[in-house]
Amino acid sequence: MRIILCLLIFSYKDLLYRDRVIAVVDKRPIFESEVLEALKFFKLLKPELKEEEERELKKKILESLIENELILIEAKKDTTIKVESEEISSYLEDEINRLKREMGESVFADELKKENLTEETLKEKYFEQVERNLYIQKYIAKYIAPKIEISPKEIEEFYKSYIDSIPELPEGFELSHIFIPVKPSKEIIEAARKRAESVYKELKAGADFGYLALKYSDDKFSAIKGGDIGYIERGTFPQDVEEKLYKFKEGEITQPIQGDLGFFIFQIVDKKENKIHLRQIVIATLPTKSDTIRALNRAKEARKFAEENGFEEAARKYSEDPLTKDKGGYLGFVPFENLKEDVKLELLNSKDGDIVGPFYLDYGYHIFKRISYNRGGKPSFEEIKFQIQNLLFQRKVQKLLKKKVSEIKNKVYVEIFEQ
Repeated sequence: MRIILCLLIFSYKDLLYRDRVIAVVDKRPIFESEVLEALKFFKLLKPELKEEEERELKKKILESLIENELILIEAKKDTTIKVESEEISSYLEDEINRLKREMGESVFADELKKENLTEETLKEKYFEQVERNLYIQKYIAKYIAPKIEISPKEIEEFYKSYIDSIPELPEGFELSHIFIPVKPSKEIIEAARKRAESVYKELKAGADFGYLALKYSDDKFSAIKGGDIGYIERGTFPQDVEEKLYKFKEGEITQPIQGDLGFFIFQIVDKKENKIHLRQIVIATLPTKSDTIRALNRAKEARKFAEENGFEEAARKYSEDPLTKDKGGYLGFVPFENLKEDVKLELLNSKDGDIVGPFYLDYGYHIFKRISYNRGGKPSFEEIKFQIQNLLFQRKVQKLLKKKVSEIKNKVYVEIFEQ
């Protein structure tokens, strides 16, 4: 039940546009939009649903919504089950803090901005839904969970029965990292800026884009095609750059846009809803040897700081990876195949908790902290016995809930207008 609840956390009151009621439980209408909103989530996991599969999935989602509502009615009848406002606020605060840790504070803030939300309005939006979920969770904890027992024998028998179908785990490491990019000096950036502005002036004066791409662009692969880079899917560029590009009309030329590797001048060849055909001139900002040495010295300084003050603190202070910086550099699991041989070898020769590097990879220096090592292959019984126990527990919860829902249905008005 908890899994279902996690998948269906959205508030029906936010979906009351011109909508259809497809079911009623007691006095609570269930709207078609609720089913469609949940369906969106499942489509993210499996985009290419067949028509018959989608129809069956809609039916299951509706059943889940009805089951949730019936359990909620029963939970609210019990005067010993209480959900206080402070508890809901605390739950929302914890969830927001968890998202910040997982996404990074800056990314989380950007996502809120995209949805035109603040932390406060986000809490208001989900307050009622969290209240409903907490009632149901407390009901399960009080009346369902205590009836369930999972014996060690059940867990072992499940493992033996399904070991052949349990997928093999890849070999690799759980890692954190600090990234120090090799960046060009201010002088190089300023010189490239002036050169890009000069090229832009020639274009505005009427010069041919293809000719100037061939003459000036540091991207020689596209330069020989007149700067043509074909259609670029929406979401490829950073959001602020993409917004600028889609505002231009076909044939128009952008002012120089600064990127990580230089300045870019684009010409819009063609524009569709989700992709845009571009030509480009790239004025690169390439680091010098002294820029590389400066980055290496900073990476060594970051490692020393990490050894003395803790890796997470060092990542927040030194790392320039926006996705992991606010999470103390946490990368998660990295398979062997994604690591260079020298990095792999040093990590294999280290112990959990050791710091290795710096290594030069992907335009900069990386310092890694080995959190754990996974040997790969079939997981042992000890490695997954707790996951099996949880799976068996969830199955038994679902079975008992189904039985309870059938009992409640006999006492509560339920009508479905669309299967």
